[in-house]
Amino acid sequence: MNDLFRIARDNRVTVEYCRLPLNGSLSVQDDAGDYILMDYSLIWAGSAERVHLAHELGHCCTGSFYNIYSPFDVRGRHERRADTWAIKKLLPKEELCRACAEIDASEAEIADRFNVTVDFLRKAMWYYREAAV
Repeated sequence: MNDLFRIARDNRVTVEYCRLPLNGSLSVQDDAGDYILMDYSLIWAGSAERVHLAHELGHCCTGSFYNIYSPFDVRGRHERRADTWAIKKLLPKEELCRACAEIDASEAEIADRFNVTVDFLRKAMWYYREAAV
């Protein structure tokens, strides 16, 4: 987590914890800068907190914010950019391939090794397989 908080600090992104039970986290941009809000419950959630913070940092570091009032803005494109940033940061392709080759482990064991959720691991595996990057 320290590396993600360092990235936030270096990019002047303010991270605050508050009550966000439905979303878990969100990021916003305004004239004063970028902000990430995280639900209190994530503090004790380990890998889920890490995945949420990385995804929201993906929005901030790539400038992938969407305008809910614009009919021309495509939300999915911004979400994919944030996910791609988070995947590359938390599960670099070479490290993930090495881990999968080194051990005959379940998805849960590999996710634990990288301190990410199983769902995020699956998303990363799909990304690297389908995007051919």
